[in-house]
Amino acid sequence: MRKIDCEAHFYTKEYLDTLRRNQGHPGFVYNDENCRSGILSYFSDLQQPFSERLLGALLDVGDQRLKVMDSFCVDMQILSLSAPGVEQLDPRTSTALAKRANDELFEAIQKHSDRFRGYAALAPNDPEAAADELERTVKDFGFVGWNTHSNYGDSAFASSHGSASAGTT
Repeated sequence: MRKIDCEAHFYTKEYLDTLRRNQGHPGFVYNDENCRSGILSYFSDLQQPFSERLLGALLDVGDQRLKVMDSFCVDMQILSLSAPGVEQLDPRTSTALAKRANDELFEAIQKHSDRFRGYAALAPNDPEAAADELERTVKDFGFVGWNTHSNYGDSAFASSHGSASAGTT
């Protein structure tokens, strides 16, 4: 029987750099000048430390990740951009960042098509662009759906909808 990890996450360097430059929340602050560890700030009272090991694992969608998958007998991962999600940023930034993250994910999938599939990152705060991006990633890249987080900004989306993940196969 094949083992498929349906909730595997990754970061891109651009995504972290965008969070680092973001005024307010979410934000990311590196702990050292080598950018190997840091603190993710979701809100002023909710922060998460990222060790060098965790941050390295999230940034890797190549050989080291495959070694870890093999050590746990995981045959495939369906990768999605990790929290807090591009939807936390302004629509213009989140739309552009989602597209570039999806492009990077597609490159990783192309290199290891027998091991990786993808969920698209989308910016639901720009619904038309999000729909276009979902269509592009599913039709052109073969992504299996999209993944978003349960809330963004000051919207009531979280209280009425919860987490959303819709797939096509």
